[in-house]
Amino acid sequence: MDNGDIDRIEEAIAWHHALARDDADWDRFTAWLEADPANRTAYDEIASIDAAVDAHRDTILAILPSETGARESRPSRRWALGAGVAAALALVVGIPLLHTPQEKAVIYTTRPAETKAVALADGTRIALSADSAISVGGNQREITLQRGAAYFDVPHDPTRQLSVTAGGYRIMDIGTHFSIDSGGGRVAIAVADGTVTVTQGTGGRTVLAAGRRLIGNGEGAPMVSPIASADVASWRQGRLVYDNASLAVVAADISRYRGTPVSVDPALAERRFSGVLVIGDGTRLVSDLASVAGLRVDRRGDRIVLGGKPS
Repeated sequence: MDNGDIDRIEEAIAWHHALARDDADWDRFTAWLEADPANRTAYDEIASIDAAVDAHRDTILAILPSETGARESRPSRRWALGAGVAAALALVVGIPLLHTPQEKAVIYTTRPAETKAVALADGTRIALSADSAISVGGNQREITLQRGAAYFDVPHDPTRQLSVTAGGYRIMDIGTHFSIDSGGGRVAIAVADGTVTVTQGTGGRTVLAAGRRLIGNGEGAPMVSPIASADVASWRQGRLVYDNASLAVVAADISRYRGTPVSVDPALAERRFSGVLVIGDGTRLVSDLASVAGLRVDRRGDRIVLGGKPS
């Protein structure tokens, strides 16, 4: 490996670390990707290694010597320490640093209260919400939202179509901004800009334009309603915005940001809620919801159950 390759890897590591911050400079990152095809390859390989490190976190923590900083809770963030550590981690999980084959899917995950930015080689940007997971196919055009929520910023390219599956739905897109949220027994797809086509396992097909949201459970006809573009994936701005959502859905969202299970008394699961909750560090979400919705908070071990107040 020559000095040019090493410099490129270090730049890819730096960008991968920078994109995890809220103030990431996406314009500069895009310019760096477009400056040389090898930059895209290097970034994809670093992202693949990072995903593998996440998947093998416990093994890595047990193997790496403590002086490398391996006892941190997020070993994948050590890209910021330089290419030497990145190379060591790559060896631990058995992945070559360069020329990594891309046939296999790469899985990106977040922990409760953690978000992550993912950049694909074609310029697609994905913001992954708390306690969420996506699987990105080797060609990077087939994505599965395994759990949680994600926001997609897809560059317009009529020759290439992105396909995302979630629950019983497939979302087809050639360039737009949209979000998918899977939780509380339903899938919600909202479009901030452009148009997507949503197909259902039963054969239903819906063209969803900007300012529209589809909500369904994979069975029967989904419900389509308006949504303000600013409220699409509002969690990216630190807000959870609801318009006639069930309390079961709200509780599922709160669970992702608190990191502890939050549920609703089955008798109240379908009760509707409209309002805005400020995420913050997640600790006030339960009390804020209980206050505005008139609910009782029951703590049962490590779980929280929301119920009705006595009349």
